[in-house]
Amino acid sequence: MTIVYISNDINSHILDVCKSLYNILGNDFYFIATDASINSQNAFRKGFAFYNASTTQSKNPYSWYKIANDRAAADACFNIINKSDVAIIANASDDWIKTRLKKGKLTFRAHERWYGRNRLHWYKYPRALLGGWLHHKRFSNLYMLCASAYTAADAYKVNCYKNKAFQWGYFPECKRYTDPKSLITSKDKKEILWCGRFLDWKHPDDAIRAAKKLSDSGYTFHMNFIGIGEMEETLKQLIKNYGLEERITLLGAMTPEKVRTYMESAGIYLFTSDQKEGWGAVLNEAMNSGCSVIASHAIGSVPYLLKNQKNGYIYESGNIEALCKNIQFLLESPDVQEKTGMAAYQTITEEWNAETAAIRLVNLAKHILSGEKSPKLYETGLCSKAENLKDNWFDSAKNQVPKS
Repeated sequence: MTIVYISNDINSHILDVCKSLYNILGNDFYFIATDASINSQNAFRKGFAFYNASTTQSKNPYSWYKIANDRAAADACFNIINKSDVAIIANASDDWIKTRLKKGKLTFRAHERWYGRNRLHWYKYPRALLGGWLHHKRFSNLYMLCASAYTAADAYKVNCYKNKAFQWGYFPECKRYTDPKSLITSKDKKEILWCGRFLDWKHPDDAIRAAKKLSDSGYTFHMNFIGIGEMEETLKQLIKNYGLEERITLLGAMTPEKVRTYMESAGIYLFTSDQKEGWGAVLNEAMNSGCSVIASHAIGSVPYLLKNQKNGYIYESGNIEALCKNIQFLLESPDVQEKTGMAAYQTITEEWNAETAAIRLVNLAKHILSGEKSPKLYETGLCSKAENLKDNWFDSAKNQVPKS
């Protein structure tokens, strides 16, 4: 079986899953980058072979094609796409898969949610329904890999991918520590971390408002923020107004490697984004680092990765009171921090990682190629059937407060 993965370029979210697919398939796995304008140095640094499709030889570990600005390169890549048994297309034009779809060849889209930033208003529905049929529903050989827990629900709104949508995600580096228990027990249980761009839809200000409530209630803690962005001055002013200069530190931007060191030392991690956070790979990283995570229910990765009060804590997006109560509980319960931190670590190392994703995807593809139109191979997790998860799925538990 040959598989080709098509995207605009390689990045840290798909790098390891591509390596894992190569480990299974060898030279029967290809990656094609469709954007010639993107700098390929990241691929070199990560140890990837670089191959211009207009030449005649590829290099190990697998054929890594980057579209050059010439017709021969594009034709070579189209040939690979059209002859491969399976294609996965992510951030790339539909033009790359038109021919194989018409030929009935198995194709997966890997996609975040469709309507996260804009609701599907009633007056847009007829056009969306037609577009869904033209680009998705009319092809029986087209399936969806949901890189958000909300993707399937968005697709179902226009009657697409029913029983053909499977759980998927992004897969940043998965670290396997020699002694994860020591890592988690040595964490500073009063240290709280927030990381990301300072944008309104990531709501870093929610964390600061929660910090104000904690401080007023007499809790001992310190909160680090890693990142930069358009809200930076607003956050600085908010910290000053609340008198939290001793409680909160803005650390600025830093390398992914250094971010991990802060995750490895923090007991609690806050993830406050709303529905515009398509996936949120920082959640994978924080869980992999053994943090006890408190995350908004609206984030695309949260319903897949977190089980409330088992390997992390979920609160209703925008509900600062609920966010604060979860933080209070964890500050009062260092033993619970360790328990949920270990469960989070195990979720990533044992289930939600690139190796498992590759194995399950290959198995799923084999079953579909053998004639099973809608195989149900896994009850939960990667490549299990994606649910029709509504935005308000967490409403019934919005007032639920964790108990020791």
